[in-house]
Amino acid sequence: MTEKASTREQLLAAGERLIALHGTGVSARRIAEEAGAANHSAVAYHFGTKLGLVLEIVRAHRRETDEIGRTMAERAAGSPDPREHLACVLLPTLIHLDRLGPPTYYSRFVIQALADPALEEQVLPELAGPHTGTAIRAVARTTANIPPEVMQMRWRLVRPLLFRASAGFELELAEGRNTHGTWENLGRFVLDAVGGLLLAPNTLPPGAIHVPDGFQNVAFPEP
Repeated sequence: MTEKASTREQLLAAGERLIALHGTGVSARRIAEEAGAANHSAVAYHFGTKLGLVLEIVRAHRRETDEIGRTMAERAAGSPDPREHLACVLLPTLIHLDRLGPPTYYSRFVIQALADPALEEQVLPELAGPHTGTAIRAVARTTANIPPEVMQMRWRLVRPLLFRASAGFELELAEGRNTHGTWENLGRFVLDAVGGLLLAPNTLPPGAIHVPDGFQNVAFPEP
């Protein structure tokens, strides 16, 4: 590993940890100091801006979750069970964090990034991997009786739910608590909860939800 690559990776790790613990207001200078970088402008040198650092942290994790999701999507292809396809959306992040082992900070980092209006619009599209659109379309084929505009609004609730549940579990592990026992159990819990949300019968009258023209489901954009 070169010194430059090592500094870059240390900045990514420090940025993820500090933002997870202290929010997006943490300065680029403090991140550089935490990473042990001699140059306090190291974030600007390697990533251009703090936004660039934030997006690269997401992309670094997504490279791992994309591979997990792709493998799951291949196995689920052709299944009539919507939960199998839903699992391809929800579980890759949890499987990835389980493989990393404690302590992890990524879910808490994402929650902090999404809470920042200046970052949310840039971060949300980066969270959805190529397999996500395939899985969402597969779920849609099994829920054709639910109006598309209702499903769009339901999907917007899913990403915050996923990351809040996993962020809570990260904190439980960090504090020595273990409410769900394992990441696998948390995955089952989230899959049950989100499955109930997405697959519940629709009782709204026609036209009750209006989706504006050009509306994009930024929580789960389809590639």
